[in-house]
Amino acid sequence: MIVRIINQKHDNDSDRFYDCRNSCLRKQKIGDVEEFSLIFEFEPDGSIEVVLRPGDEIYYMNDVGKTVHADCRMLRK
Repeated sequence: MIVRIINQKHDNDSDRFYDCRNSCLRKQKIGDVEEFSLIFEFEPDGSIEVVLRPGDEIYYMNDVGKTVHADCRMLRK
């Protein structure tokens, strides 16, 4: 699976790609602030966590690059 994170509101239009086996969205509340992050699992057993910023658009794509789902919840912040 390919996950693309686009942000046109911060840092000169960032565009990041992650080629991963699996990913999941994590929401955590720290005090009064909600923080969203994506956890990526890679082969064989590695994983990373990427904190999402306001304005991030997340696109989940299959191996040939076709978008199968878009998550734009961070645009509202």
